[in-house]
Amino acid sequence: MVTSVLDVPLVTVHADTNDVFRAFMEAGLPEIEAATDSAFMAALYSVAAAKGIKHIMIGSSFRTEGITPHGMFYFDAKYVDNVYKSRAGPTAYPGDMLWLRPWLKWIVCDRIKRLNPLYYVDYDVYKTRDMLFDEYGWNWYDGHHRDNVFTEFCDNYWLPVKFGIDLRKVEYSALVRSHQMERDEALAKLEVPPSIGANTIDIVCSKLGITRNHLDSLITAIPGSRDDYATYKPTFKRMKPFFWLAAKMGLVPMSFYLKYCC
Repeated sequence: MVTSVLDVPLVTVHADTNDVFRAFMEAGLPEIEAATDSAFMAALYSVAAAKGIKHIMIGSSFRTEGITPHGMFYFDAKYVDNVYKSRAGPTAYPGDMLWLRPWLKWIVCDRIKRLNPLYYVDYDVYKTRDMLFDEYGWNWYDGHHRDNVFTEFCDNYWLPVKFGIDLRKVEYSALVRSHQMERDEALAKLEVPPSIGANTIDIVCSKLGITRNHLDSLITAIPGSRDDYATYKPTFKRMKPFFWLAAKMGLVPMSFYLKYCC
């Protein structure tokens, strides 16, 4: 593990998200990992606040991962909570998420900033993989986010099969623009449908406590709409001037302002 080699303490935060995963799938929505994304950011901010840390380093890179088009996906804590309630009843989702009130406290009072250092360097994903293998014994898992079984299921099965969304287009487009992949190579790769591990679907069904027949019925059911659920989006739009200033000050990503407030 890289953290062991670098002698960096590792804090692990566990989020039990199976119920909300299942709720999003039964609602026929694409953002089945929304709870994970929200819980991930909440954990980063809460640990940073508890430790007096002022900067959160994010390892994403628009040069190698790309940025999903505006409107393709949406998530916030209120959306996750309401989707969960629609399936589980009036009880709020019990997991930690990035709720608006504590988030505002973290960025305004604690002045915690999110930094994307890879945005400012000529980041080459292939050279980085070689370096990680040579220096830390890290092995490539043969696909973006395929280090996590549920994310692999989401990106390579749920999204393309149910919604016709192939996230490789976002990734490969970024690599082509940054001259790390030839356009013809990207098009050739996209001719082959996304693949998943031989046991991925069985593992996901077991994790969620559903049968394969139930999953098949969810895949073929009419997709749901995020417009049927309350979200923070109207609030974000009303707070547009605040978030514009926060983005200029580096307290929130400019991508958040553009996607959620405009």
